Amino acid sequence: MVVFAVLIVLTLVVLALFLPGTFGRREEPGPEPAGRQELAAVEPDSDDERAEELLVRMLVSGSLPVGEYQRGMAVLAAHDAVRHPLVVPPER
Repeated sequence: MVVFAVLIVLTLVVLALFLPGTFGRREEPGPEPAGRQELAAVEPDSDDERAEELLVRMLVSGSLPVGEYQRGMAVLAAHDAVRHPLVVPPER
């Protein structure tokens, strides 16, 4: 009998906590999506950015396997690390 009473009290507590949050707020519908919007074209700054753009285009079109894309990006990252090394301030 005590177990049954505890279960009823727990059920009422759970309902008291979750029902107001569920039914109390009504979200107003937002504006209708305008459909797919095209991204603005951005001109690449360097040859590496052009190469990265080419790799991404080929990957998305399906003409480049994922492994080849990853290898190409690793080569570009290595070139970038040589040209623009990360400078870490000394520890105190």
